[in-house]
Amino acid sequence: MPKFRYRAKKSPTEFAEGEIEAPTREAVVGLLTEQGLVPVTVAESGAKAASAGSPSARIRQGEVDIFFRQLASLLKARVPILRSLSLISGEIRNPAMRALASDLETRVRDGEMLSSAMGRYPRAFDNFALGLVRAGERGGMLGEMLRELAAHRERENEIRRKIQAALLYPALVTVAGIGAVAVSLAFFLPNLLTLFKQMKDLPLPTLILINLSNFSRDNYPWFLLALAFVFALFRRMRPGGRKKWVVDLVKLHTPVVRGFVLNADLAKFSRTLALLIRHGVSVQEGVPLARDTLDNEVLRKTLSEVTDGIIRHGARLSDSLRKVAAFPPFVIQMIAVGEEGGSLVASLEEVADVYGRRVEHYARIMTGLLEPLLILLVGCIVGFMVFAMLLPIFEMGEMGL
Repeated sequence: MPKFRYRAKKSPTEFAEGEIEAPTREAVVGLLTEQGLVPVTVAESGAKAASAGSPSARIRQGEVDIFFRQLASLLKARVPILRSLSLISGEIRNPAMRALASDLETRVRDGEMLSSAMGRYPRAFDNFALGLVRAGERGGMLGEMLRELAAHRERENEIRRKIQAALLYPALVTVAGIGAVAVSLAFFLPNLLTLFKQMKDLPLPTLILINLSNFSRDNYPWFLLALAFVFALFRRMRPGGRKKWVVDLVKLHTPVVRGFVLNADLAKFSRTLALLIRHGVSVQEGVPLARDTLDNEVLRKTLSEVTDGIIRHGARLSDSLRKVAAFPPFVIQMIAVGEEGGSLVASLEEVADVYGRRVEHYARIMTGLLEPLLILLVGCIVGFMVFAMLLPIFEMGEMGL
């Protein structure tokens, strides 16, 4: 039978701590209640240690999405928030996520707001989620806001999955092609090209191939080291860091990639801001929250100036966005029309729909172009290698004739 560590209130100022054996966490809560104690935390022994020490116990965004959906469903069914958090934490398998949910329950039980407790976990809950939860608490519609939040995250994940699926095949073709050529140059071709070392006046393609093969064979450990360094460099990029800012700046100046990145962030910014305003968040509060959901650091930094203009000087959103070169005139005009007609939410949702469709269009174009181009490139490289190896044989045949 599993053991559970507990901490419970004996009085307003006294606490009791200990360990108890029980089949489930709910059974522990019942036993403590029968003893006249008020449970504060109940966690399976070793759960928090596992979450801290095991790399596999890190919290994934998919688990956070499930948490929001479950909490929204329980609140919709009029289950009290403490009971909801208790039920959810009892069903979570990931020790790290279970410890997080249990800590949220503890802090809410002690009188802390849910949004404030969630704010202690910035890696799990971003600013956008905190803003919606805070708005729901303030307006007395936390359950509805959590449902909107879960639906919003599902839409964003769906777009992300479409993009990843569209780029998967070109990425596989590129990796397979580069790997095959590199292995051939470094290991297979040197043995075949020894046949031509005794020949004089080798054709230029064959000389190029021999030199490339020798260079690859002699320096392949350095290539592997450089590849590992580049992989580690990009893997360790964190939001707000200098490396990510430089990479995002390059993206905004790359012709095809610029349109894809810009349209995706414009759709995300517009949809997020519309959702916030529709549920009672002011433009002054909503713009910083919507800005923090953007992926591109350069665009996010530029929008910081817009945020300052709106908050400090009371400027209109459309007037402030005119100063951002990345925002197309169509977006500015739609927002201005919405502000004039009192339908800003509808205008922002229309902008989000337009640019969301453009993201899908760009994804189709990119994959439609990349696939044949990559196949053609790999075919040309392999064809050159075959041509360079066969050319001396043809010349020897002609000399023999």
